[in-house]
Amino acid sequence: CVTGTPVGQSLVDLFGQLRFMRVQQFCRNDFWKQCIESPYGQHNVYALTVLRSLLSHIVIRHSKEQTIGPNGDALLALPPRKVETLLLPFATEAEKKIYEFLEKRNTE
Repeated sequence: CVTGTPVGQSLVDLFGQLRFMRVQQFCRNDFWKQCIESPYGQHNVYALTVLRSLLSHIVIRHSKEQTIGPNGDALLALPPRKVETLLLPFATEAEKKIYEFLEKRNTE
């Protein structure tokens, strides 16, 4: 499972990834709620300790600046970022009006 952000909004994001990876015990809903989600929600230090321990075993952190070997080659050679904008026509006039309304509301 590859992600740039294992926890986006809440621990539910992490639980979904643990289920996908089939991490024993942690992918079980009852175990997750009892041992992680509920204690974490109550600010229990134990839950944070368990999470840190779990993440230390399943997460690898790398930065873009990390290098490998005597030549200083990038640890992961990423292609240059490419941004492409495609302008698509609206399917209906109603769709266009909704877009224009939201655009106007968000720019005021």
